Amino acid sequence: LEAAGVPEAEFREALEGLARFLTLGNMQAEEVRVISGSGSQFLGTFAGEQGEFVMQQSNPTYNWGQWSSHFVASGPPSLIGARLVAAQRKQDLGSQVFGPTGLEVRAGDTLFLAQPGRAAFLELATFDRLPEMSAGLAELIRQLESGEIEGIVDQIDAPPDMLQAARFLARATLLPSEQARSEAQL
Repeated sequence: LEAAGVPEAEFREALEGLARFLTLGNMQAEEVRVISGSGSQFLGTFAGEQGEFVMQQSNPTYNWGQWSSHFVASGPPSLIGARLVAAQRKQDLGSQVFGPTGLEVRAGDTLFLAQPGRAAFLELATFDRLPEMSAGLAELIRQLESGEIEGIVDQIDAPPDMLQAARFLARATLLPSEQARSEAQL
């Protein structure tokens, strides 16, 4: 490192920053707790401070995913442009944070936000893992289509990308080799 002209402390700092950036999960996301409001405008707390937030959805031509297409348009300056990467809703509130009209936050929700580069990385990593994460859904689809669970359930309500990943996984299991499955996934 010294021969390359890079001080070891500077190198370690850059490497730690890269490791933080590549860490999967919400450990590196900013947490915003919704106090009141609904839809995409709400009063929330971030870093111990209370403030008003407005979330907007990106133009669909930018191809952000369902979660990361939502970003902070108004709120604390350090969060302007940060993208939604996850959300938690208390069980007693029921339903998901996405409704027919898009993002529908409620008091008690917790939103996890990340800067655009990190949100893009998380989106790619999640997309890559979707087939494996939807194995149970793939089996349910197989049982439904084969008539094994006829009369029990007639329709599966799941996000479109999960359904697509489950159908891909079902088709991929029919491929002759692991190499063929890997190529199909790429």
